[in-house]
Amino acid sequence: MSLHEKYPIPPDLTEKLDLYISDHFALRIAVPLIIQTFVIFFLCYGVCNALKIPFDVAAPAGMIGASNFFELAVAVAIALFGTASPAALATTVGVLTEVPVMLTLVRIANRAGAEPQGD
Repeated sequence: MSLHEKYPIPPDLTEKLDLYISDHFALRIAVPLIIQTFVIFFLCYGVCNALKIPFDVAAPAGMIGASNFFELAVAVAIALFGTASPAALATTVGVLTEVPVMLTLVRIANRAGAEPQGD
């Protein structure tokens, strides 16, 4: 007996998941998240630089400000709505989007930190 036979997905849930997946669901979540993460990071990092805060404080401040804490969101969505819910799918897309974006921001911050800062 296969897993799908043992635990069938109800037809109404299958239709809902097909709707969310087929309509560029991931892009509609990922693109605004990418924009938001970059804007918040550069805003926070820029303010820290304007206030002459050292790089070793400014860069983490930008990262913390830009973080969306999707790990917690995934846990809450699964606990409240179940693993097959659109909420769980949305938070998973958030995690998969946030990780490469944050790594890109780390690289940008490290390159900016390697440049001499004006006193």
